[in-house]
Amino acid sequence: MSSAPVLVLDIDGVVVTPAEWMSDIEKEWGLAPGSMKKEFFNEGFLEVLRGRLDLYVALNDYLAPLGKAGRLEEFVAYWFEKETVVDHAVLEQAAAWRERTGGRVFAGTNLEHHRMTYLREQAGLAPHFDEMIYSAALGVCKPDRVFFTNAQARMGISAAQSIFFVDDVSIETCSVTSRSFSISDVALTEGNAGSKNAVFTTFLSSRDCQSHAVNFSTANGSASGSD
Repeated sequence: MSSAPVLVLDIDGVVVTPAEWMSDIEKEWGLAPGSMKKEFFNEGFLEVLRGRLDLYVALNDYLAPLGKAGRLEEFVAYWFEKETVVDHAVLEQAAAWRERTGGRVFAGTNLEHHRMTYLREQAGLAPHFDEMIYSAALGVCKPDRVFFTNAQARMGISAAQSIFFVDDVSIETCSVTSRSFSISDVALTEGNAGSKNAVFTTFLSSRDCQSHAVNFSTANGSASGSD
């Protein structure tokens, strides 16, 4: 496994600037943007992003009742072109970072297969990344922690290595260095009646950008006290 630092860029909102590609679809396609967002780009679209449902199948089901199934491929070409406005300054900064640090640059994003192919080949993004890792290939979407776990495995991340995630919402530093938990001691006056709660504080040895869970249990006779 490589020990070089890793930079992971989101696509939409970072490498590709947000574009209001749907602003003209009513005029050019007779499709209402609000209806399409509600009826197509809804929770069901997550199945497309997870790679469980092909984009063309889902889109055909939406366009067919509107009498536009025959223009399916034309619509997809229109959509992809309108939505893809590459921020070349970001790519230049990533290339400079790679040159300066000797690190590797990946894409880590929520995308389905067809648009990823378009971005790699027709938009020319493939040469800018060591690999473009995306939700449909992993079978899970961000921000699910499984996305990041699987992505790290694809990158071949070593145990003491830093990963810098640049997303359209925030920039976080995530290291996969081993961490440990500790728990505080608690002292309280028991009294002779009723019950009292003991509040224990847990500590993570260092901060990261992942979620953590701790399993715990109590044991009889583990507390000590004096009269």
